[in-house]
Amino acid sequence: MEEKNYQVLPFPAARDVVIDAGRLGSRRHIVFGLVEWDVTRARVFMREHKAGTGESLSFTAFIAPS
Repeated sequence: MEEKNYQVLPFPAARDVVIDAGRLGSRRHIVFGLVEWDVTRARVFMREHKAGTGESLSFTAFIAPS
């Protein structure tokens, strides 16, 4: 008989919740809509700001409402 070099442990109960959430999530659409913007001017502004000050601006913060 072969010697086993591994140990079988019970599956944690909390992992079942993660698996269930994954199964439910796989049945749902993730993207509810798609929006397209021309961000050319914003990118130019951000590059000019970095060239002038050395400070990088976050693009996400630039487009997110405050």
